Amino acid sequence: MEKEVKAMQQYVGCDASSVWLIEDDEIRPYIMYGSAYEKLEAVSLPMGSGICGYCIDHNEEIISNDLLNDTRWNQFVDQETGFTTRNLMCLPITIEDEVYGCVELVNKREGKFTEDDVAYCKKMIQELIEYL
Repeated sequence: MEKEVKAMQQYVGCDASSVWLIEDDEIRPYIMYGSAYEKLEAVSLPMGSGICGYCIDHNEEIISNDLLNDTRWNQFVDQETGFTTRNLMCLPITIEDEVYGCVELVNKREGKFTEDDVAYCKKMIQELIEYL
């Protein structure tokens, strides 16, 4: 699973990536890459919280290149980790119509997240699902 997440992060060219899974009615980080990953390990989100929660609840891919104006964004994770999120892309991990979590890619270094980024990552998520 780590191989696919790293491949997504490299392809998209972003600063951080993570896999969030549903566990005990919360969303918890399972795989984390980036500068604040050690602090992220202690974070959990209530179901439906933030963009990850929205992505999971609605089984919907999300590109948010303007977080300050995105009402779904919850600054809690940035406050807990000291990380500054500028933009992000979040994709659900779905197996047979059931959502198990999401993949989140954060802070694209050049430009904005695009539909091409989504298409590539969706392919990689299919490979990632083999591990779940």
